[in-house]
Amino acid sequence: VEFSDFQCPACRAAAPIAKDVVESNPGRVALVYRHFPLETIHRNARAAALVAEAASMQGKFWEYHDILFTRQEDWAGESNPEAKFLKYAEELELDMGAFEEAMKSDEVKNLVDSDITDGLTFNVNSTPTFFVDGQKVGTGDLAQVVAAKL
Repeated sequence: VEFSDFQCPACRAAAPIAKDVVESNPGRVALVYRHFPLETIHRNARAAALVAEAASMQGKFWEYHDILFTRQEDWAGESNPEAKFLKYAEELELDMGAFEEAMKSDEVKNLVDSDITDGLTFNVNSTPTFFVDGQKVGTGDLAQVVAAKL
């Protein structure tokens, strides 16, 4: 389980590490992404979490996840990143009406809020934060801890 923030540079750096751990252990390891936007320092992190969940409703969470991290520098400093977020959805050929409705829906908002609440319950105080079988693990130790658990 990873608690992450799409606007966090450290989370962007950790994404390929987590992906490699999953891909190196097909069928044995799964990554569960949980939103933990650090809104006090990343003003667009919550909006990014909402659009990622809106993409998820059309089965494109991981594709949108990858775009958000790959292009983090393009949208992170925007005063209103919505136009860029919509462009990314178009690139993924999402149903734009459904996407725009979902990104503003209570369902998506509640999913993100639930992740934040869970993160606070598990004493997440920075991102990225990984848990492997309930054990808090640093990014640098992720592959080793997962290997030891298999």
